[in-house]
Amino acid sequence: MTNKRGNDMKRLMNKEDREIKKEAEKEVSQKILEYRKKVSDEAYLDHAINRIATDLSHYLTK
Repeated sequence: MTNKRGNDMKRLMNKEDREIKKEAEKEVSQKILEYRKKVSDEAYLDHAINRIATDLSHYLTK
């Protein structure tokens, strides 16, 4: 049992295993690119916020 505990401690103390590893960049889907373009448009963002507020107000008053 002591040997197992010692191996577990060595594994826990291994710095490389505790670091967050960056994954290779994945290709960004077309849908995500479309959303990024929409969100960067202030008119669309204003419309979306108003729509969410209207829907939320309607839901809360039910």
